[in-house]
Amino acid sequence: MHPEVNYIGFLMLLYAGTTSKSNFNYYISKITVTRLKQWSKSAGNVILCNNGTSETLRNKTVKNLNNVRSVSVHVPKYLKPLSYEQFGQYLAGLIDGNGNFVADAENQQLIITFKKIDISLAYYIKKRIGYGSVKKVKSKDTILLIISKKEGLEKVIIWINNKIRTKTKYDQIINNVLNHPNFFEFREKINLRINLEKNFKNHWLAGLSDCLGNFYVNPENELGNILYFQLNWDERNILLLIKEFLGGKIIYDPSLHIYTYISNNAKNIIGYFDEYHLLSNNYITFFKWRKTFLRLNIFK
Repeated sequence: MHPEVNYIGFLMLLYAGTTSKSNFNYYISKITVTRLKQWSKSAGNVILCNNGTSETLRNKTVKNLNNVRSVSVHVPKYLKPLSYEQFGQYLAGLIDGNGNFVADAENQQLIITFKKIDISLAYYIKKRIGYGSVKKVKSKDTILLIISKKEGLEKVIIWINNKIRTKTKYDQIINNVLNHPNFFEFREKINLRINLEKNFKNHWLAGLSDCLGNFYVNPENELGNILYFQLNWDERNILLLIKEFLGGKIIYDPSLHIYTYISNNAKNIIGYFDEYHLLSNNYITFFKWRKTFLRLNIFK
């Protein structure tokens, strides 16, 4: 086995939480970093999604813009979205990713799905909204935040109005909530709108990434770098806008009908999440990912 494989193994074990910081510091020496870079750029590396077919969605692969001088070695103070606008954007992103407005003959509900490890985030969202119940799904690594009260649903819809981006969730709000007789009066007041702007300088993408985002260390990344950020989603048009904002490329997997957004532009990604913080366990993963970026660039 090539020694580089062992070095990558230690990087991946760090992300899995099965190796110590001292081991990580030892194996991320100058020699290791140099070999990692050389190996990641060598010919014949495996494409990340070899079961997917790339669309003509791709522009030129974004150049490696990683520059340690433009990324602070100091981690920004961790802050939750405090204002009405900030939290509304974050909540809209979370709902666009893992939320659903559902209804039967008598009840209307908003159900947001979380990983079990993010149960504290579910309780935080419940506390901010002031309504809802958190439930564990038996035999699944899943937590549900369920909001059923009319006042709670109205509060959520007011918060995410003109911030929600997916037509699927917009249609759910109209068909499963606002069209019910209990909400006729509220529907006349709300003037529900979907957000069609290209501006992502807000907490929406942080909310989406908390449920759909992944940070990887992988020398076989087809973008030619060890670090990359990935979103798997079926919303092609919105992923294209994210690509314009952060750089990267999009790959389509026809077997799953899923688009995969990938970017190795760590400078842009770190710049965004340093300002608009993740609230799930993804924040810890991002913190380690960010630290790896600084270590890999310190010997340039």
